[in-house]
Amino acid sequence: MLKFKVIGQLLKLEGTPKVVSDTVQYIEAQFSFSADWVGTTKVAHFKLGNTIYDITLNSNNQIVNTDNLNLSAGTWEVYVHGSNETKRITTSTIYLLVDQSGILNGEPLPDIPLSMAEQILQIAQSVRDDADSGEFDGESAGFGTPEATITLLPSGSDPTIEIETSGSDTAKIFKFIFQIPAANIDWEEV
Repeated sequence: MLKFKVIGQLLKLEGTPKVVSDTVQYIEAQFSFSADWVGTTKVAHFKLGNTIYDITLNSNNQIVNTDNLNLSAGTWEVYVHGSNETKRITTSTIYLLVDQSGILNGEPLPDIPLSMAEQILQIAQSVRDDADSGEFDGESAGFGTPEATITLLPSGSDPTIEIETSGSDTAKIFKFIFQIPAANIDWEEV
């Protein structure tokens, strides 16, 4: 986190922070102000060439990562102003060196592949969106009354089963045809 101190109109960067380019939603900053800044809305300005970030500090005098202070390599001018209905205060300019990232060399950020869990969630969300939009609306599948027949085959034959279907998809009828070999049973002993 970058730490700045403002005393009157003098802006100072505390310590010697190392800032590297090509980070996204990472850089944060904390500002402390002398009493003459009380009651003002404070805006931090970061400028490099034609790129300017004007970020209003939150109630804790901070820039948070979601403020998108995504600095490229170079020497940035940094200054602050504060204002209210009756006054405006400005600070001196300081210079913040941002080193070039060793990985990206100024190129656009590469796409980071989704994890397996993120891919599954993405597919599930897509199916959910399709369902919510009516993609799967239609008649429910249904079944008619199933039929079954059994035919006895001579003893020692191989058993078979056939399944036939008829009817529409919303009233499907299944017909099961079983062919079962007769057993060698002496019915008088039973």
